[in-house]
Amino acid sequence: MEQQLRRYFIGILSFGFIVTWIAVGTLAAFLGLFAGVAAMAVGPVLLDARRGQRGGKRRQAQRRPAPHVVTARPLGDEEIELPLVPDEPSLIIGVSN
Repeated sequence: MEQQLRRYFIGILSFGFIVTWIAVGTLAAFLGLFAGVAAMAVGPVLLDARRGQRGGKRRQAQRRPAPHVVTARPLGDEEIELPLVPDEPSLIIGVSN
């Protein structure tokens, strides 16, 4: 997954480089390319460092999710007879010989 995101990022970076080169000029295009590559290299490191700081200050206790309780009664307890014919005519399957 990370490899696919990296390819998308490189594609967007290349598109931006070409558009900037055409619109503004060579110097601006190379400065933008340098900034994009630097962001790609430094961004994950900064995010990891920030996550490490937050994790040390406050650590939440892991709690188990409450089990989902399903209540049901057996069909034998039902006193009404349910019809086996669908209410919707489109659900009826026609059989022809």
